[in-house]
Amino acid sequence: MARINHGIVGISILITLSLPRRSRIFRDGKAIDGEDSSSVLGRLSFHWVSELVAVAEARRRVTLDDLPELDDRTRAGILQEEFTQAACNNASHRCDEWSLFRLLLLSHGKSLRNQIMLSIPLAVVAFTPQLALWMMLQLLEEQSTRQSDTASLTWWALVCGLTIGLSAWLENWLLWLAMNKISVPLTQQLTAILYHKLISHSQLAGDSLNEQNLTNLISMDTQRIATVAGFLYSNVLQAMKLIVASTLLTHLLGWQSLLAGLSTLLIITPLHRIFLQRYGAAERALTGLRDSKMAALTEALQCIRQVKIAALERKWEVKINQLLERGLQEHRAAFHWYLMNLACHLVGPVLVSATAIGIYTWIHGSLTPSVAFPALSLLGYIQFILGLIPDLWSGIVGARISLRRIGSFLETEKASSTIASGERIEFQSATVCYESSAGDQGSGTLHNVTASFPPKELSIITGATGMGKSLLLRTILDECHIQSGILRRPVAASHDEIYGQTTTTQPRWVIDHAVAFVPQLPWNEAATIRDNILFGLPLEPERYQSVLYACALTKDLEQLEHGDLTDIGPNGCKLSGGQKTRVALARALYSRAGILLLDDIFSAVDIHTARHIFIHGLTGELAQGRTRILVTHHVQLCASKAKYLVTLENGTVVFAGIPPYLLHPSLEENRDTAGNESKHDIHTPESTPVRHSYNTLVSADDPTERTKGAFMEDGRSPQNLVRRDVLRHYIQTSGGSRSWAVVAGCYIGYNGLLIALVCTVSFLLLRIPLKSIN
Repeated sequence: MARINHGIVGISILITLSLPRRSRIFRDGKAIDGEDSSSVLGRLSFHWVSELVAVAEARRRVTLDDLPELDDRTRAGILQEEFTQAACNNASHRCDEWSLFRLLLLSHGKSLRNQIMLSIPLAVVAFTPQLALWMMLQLLEEQSTRQSDTASLTWWALVCGLTIGLSAWLENWLLWLAMNKISVPLTQQLTAILYHKLISHSQLAGDSLNEQNLTNLISMDTQRIATVAGFLYSNVLQAMKLIVASTLLTHLLGWQSLLAGLSTLLIITPLHRIFLQRYGAAERALTGLRDSKMAALTEALQCIRQVKIAALERKWEVKINQLLERGLQEHRAAFHWYLMNLACHLVGPVLVSATAIGIYTWIHGSLTPSVAFPALSLLGYIQFILGLIPDLWSGIVGARISLRRIGSFLETEKASSTIASGERIEFQSATVCYESSAGDQGSGTLHNVTASFPPKELSIITGATGMGKSLLLRTILDECHIQSGILRRPVAASHDEIYGQTTTTQPRWVIDHAVAFVPQLPWNEAATIRDNILFGLPLEPERYQSVLYACALTKDLEQLEHGDLTDIGPNGCKLSGGQKTRVALARALYSRAGILLLDDIFSAVDIHTARHIFIHGLTGELAQGRTRILVTHHVQLCASKAKYLVTLENGTVVFAGIPPYLLHPSLEENRDTAGNESKHDIHTPESTPVRHSYNTLVSADDPTERTKGAFMEDGRSPQNLVRRDVLRHYIQTSGGSRSWAVVAGCYIGYNGLLIALVCTVSFLLLRIPLKSIN
């Protein structure tokens, strides 16, 4: 009866552990990762991914649509908020390498603690098979009954098998925690933090914050820190394994043999320390050179047209080749010291094993199987652990360098803004500049700026070239420094306000405090014209057609084979300068922004197109109820509808107020009428904007049109075999046959030492008298 009760309890516990802990959660109609929804047994056995594995096996491929949604713990926004909150609670308010390490440790400390908790039993379980082997060999050597030997051997064989499986399960869980709970979230967190820092900082201040540094920090430093952080537990695990293995070896070989073997490390350790310092210095030099190389390549690509016109290809080729040559030299130096560091730890464990076994044989005169085989297994484990040390410490050295670089990036002074919330955009005795130094009053500075732009009206900023018109707009965007005075502006709209689910249900499309900006050099996404204009917003056909007409894009789309589904390439490389500006303007007009900041949009179009855009875009129905601040030299074109005028001269505001023609109507000479509107409008017929003959809305569901409009074709490259001449060229470039011969010789020599060790142990075992193993 007791057995039945125990069986019922066991079955009940098994059923309880097999039940899902909660129902599946969905976000935007897509299931979230089911790890937290799976049962206890399902989570311990990774069963929640079986559905994805089945899909991959059936389709032979996995796409992004097949993957589940990320949970909250791995979403970049939440991770960034955690870091920001921890940074605000930081008493020192610094962001050096140690402060950054502590902040990241606070964010991911729970996963690291779980890793250490799993490492403690793994450090013991990993050596249980060696212990079981030792006991089985001792049983074979002892004079005992057959029945007792069989039962004990069966028991220890079972222990050996179970502990091997348990050890593999613990190692898989540690690997899962390292990659999924630390490395991937940490990569997302650091990437989000770096992008946020770059966006919130003045990109025109001329300091170290630039795209090249950001590219290197994300592509190399972030990955290096995430990898080292994910496997940081390995340092603790290998230390515990080393202690357990040394303890077992002390029982097997004696403390004299173990001490003699470990004493050989006293020769290797000083060399390792020197090589590690040299390797760290080489890594720092290599990282700085990578930044210089990336900056030079980016500069060359951006001015490639001017380089060709001025016939400077040879000069730039020499400059880039010099950087590449220096990079190869630094790579060679770093790899040289890494190899020296690695050689110390490859030779060291072999010396430890040979010395320990040799001293034991010298002391005891013989080497029994019950000692030899477990000792060799344990010494091999120690050899593996000591071989991991150079990789672990080299990774830590590199991660420290990366932490220092990211900390310096994050510690860079943010644009010190004196901005207050207000109903309108207005400056009060403000001094603004590009430079970060408060004492620098040179070029790129506006003094004593006082202006108040009327809401929901058109305002004009004008002045000679280089007077600071763009600087004024950048200051409104919080991209420049306010040395004194104050700027008032509405609080910027959040992402949820603009792109929330209630976008299409709100009675009014425009959000008064949302901002759209059209720079002099417009940026466009590598996508279709329609995607660039919608920019994540839902398609409203009537509004969309009105925007195309207002920006004079209708005729341009008629000339394109695929209409608005034409892919414009990276940064709109398939469009002309005027088309880039009009697409960017169309994006601003279609957006929900109630504040439009327009930086000299008429400079890239002719006067007829400019007049059309002004009449239908800046002052038409689409612009009603919006605050428009326009930087332009075409004052005569725009003055008729402007309600506020700011004139810049000699680094200050010489006029800010209502244009004179509004105070004295007799001075107005350029007011547009219905008669002269058609005179200048050559791009579109004089009709209602929405009702023109050409329909630019090509069906996005048409697979033929979507295929035609694609910019990138299927990138599946044919499988080509490596030709012999390519392989020969690779060998010659990477050092030649002599270098490869040295590498092959070292590899053969290292394996020869291992074989010699095995042969030596076999020779010693053959000298054992037969009666000792009878």
